[in-house]
Amino acid sequence: MLKSSIVFKSWKIQTFYSFLYCIFVKPCRYFIQGNFNLLPIKGVFFRSQKAISISKRNRISKKSQQFWQDKAGNLYGDKLAALITDNRYKERWKHAVGMLSSFYDYVVIDEFQDIVKPELDVVVNLNRAFLKENIKLIMVGDVYQSLVVGTSSGYHPYNYLGESTEEDFIRNRLGFRKKYLDINMQKLSSTYRVDETICRYIRKKLKIEIYGINDNSKRNCQIVCVNRSFS
Repeated sequence: MLKSSIVFKSWKIQTFYSFLYCIFVKPCRYFIQGNFNLLPIKGVFFRSQKAISISKRNRISKKSQQFWQDKAGNLYGDKLAALITDNRYKERWKHAVGMLSSFYDYVVIDEFQDIVKPELDVVVNLNRAFLKENIKLIMVGDVYQSLVVGTSSGYHPYNYLGESTEEDFIRNRLGFRKKYLDINMQKLSSTYRVDETICRYIRKKLKIEIYGINDNSKRNCQIVCVNRSFS
């Protein structure tokens, strides 16, 4: 996981799970091992979606070591957020947040729309905790581009996006209340990624005002809609 981090002179880039492990798990692994009755923590292992599904069907209790880690002592990556938001971790939460505020002025999360429960609970809790610390949380994302189904039992807040405005959705469905977070709803009206043919389709079908920057009118671009039914 450490190889996925990039360190510059005054800032550091990490994957979201590297951030969770390095800040909330690694510094207090002995506390976690004792309170969760775990094997010595060696690192993090990311299971396949099939393995996660099998684990859910087996209904392993949170009191069991097998719920959190494998036989080698590696924590399951899909359980990191659940561990950090578990009541047994509560005693260490303030310490971890305080450590963050001692070393960083800002925590910036890109593509925040791909964070869903239980990882979303960690971010919401951080947002509230940072108000009391000398640190700011900045999140950048597009709620219409969520691609992740989440590791919780079937709950996906973005299934409800069409039922409210973007700001109401962020406040009420994602849990970022007004007193904890300011929202800048600035929208981009142009894109370099797709040509104008696709943009016209998006404007017509999705009612989203987006326009192509590049003049790709000479390209042979077609949009084919395929309807499939599954038994």
